[in-house]
Amino acid sequence: MKIMHLVLSALYSSSRNPKKDLIRIEPSQASYLSRRWLDHILNDYVTTADRLFIHHEPIVHKINQLESYIQEHRQEDDYYMAWMPQSLYGYKDAVFLVVCQNDDGIVYVKNIIPSPHWKPEQIESIELKKTLEIAYKHIDMKYFYESDLRFKLAWSTWWLNV
Repeated sequence: MKIMHLVLSALYSSSRNPKKDLIRIEPSQASYLSRRWLDHILNDYVTTADRLFIHHEPIVHKINQLESYIQEHRQEDDYYMAWMPQSLYGYKDAVFLVVCQNDDGIVYVKNIIPSPHWKPEQIESIELKKTLEIAYKHIDMKYFYESDLRFKLAWSTWWLNV
């Protein structure tokens, strides 16, 4: 399946069957897409003072982590997915990359990387969490939460805002 990497400018919604929004991809595709995102950050979002906008620094860090993970973890139980919810304009973009490991039927989320073009106004990240929970009966996000407090806090307090 071809992965779209257009600039996200549309609103997105989860499919009626959210599992269809998670597309399993090869490590090389995850690497290619993350490098494209890094290229966009460096070419489009670096200020004249050669500094990244503060909200892109975590994405750059996560892309570097992904590249290291891909190089070090070429095992059958490791896999990569692109979360590609439907755009209201009818196309699909990779909004997030998800790195998982399957161990005896338990899916461990290792990393989640947002597109540098994604904004919560387009689709809330909690929709990705819901999709993962629907797609996998036994999912463990402890490792991911330990490495990403922003998502942990956002997802744990999301229900308080409703």
